[in-house]
Amino acid sequence: MQIYLFGQGSLGKIIKRNLLLNSSFKVSLLPLRKTAIHEYVDLLLNNKQKKIIIDLMDPNSVNEDTDKSLISKAKVIRDKLSISKNLQHYIYISTASIYRSSLKKLMKTHY
Repeated sequence: MQIYLFGQGSLGKIIKRNLLLNSSFKVSLLPLRKTAIHEYVDLLLNNKQKKIIIDLMDPNSVNEDTDKSLISKAKVIRDKLSISKNLQHYIYISTASIYRSSLKKLMKTHY
């Protein structure tokens, strides 16, 4: 079983670190900004391996400075989830509602 973190977000490194320390699964982090769409699609179509996907692709907030191309890219990837092979679990986590002070506490606790 493999766990994939789609999008790094504010929590990606924290979640990856905790999963590596506390589970026997392989964990891969695929930052939305640095990973090509075809890599996500190839992973979704791979039927050799059971997988868990944790979706962290939402921006922390949406305003005029938000990279709209990343929002579009996340939508395309989510649309492709229906073709996924051997998907055991899909978990969606949005940090949009986590306030900065709470996030700082999380980061201090886990680093």
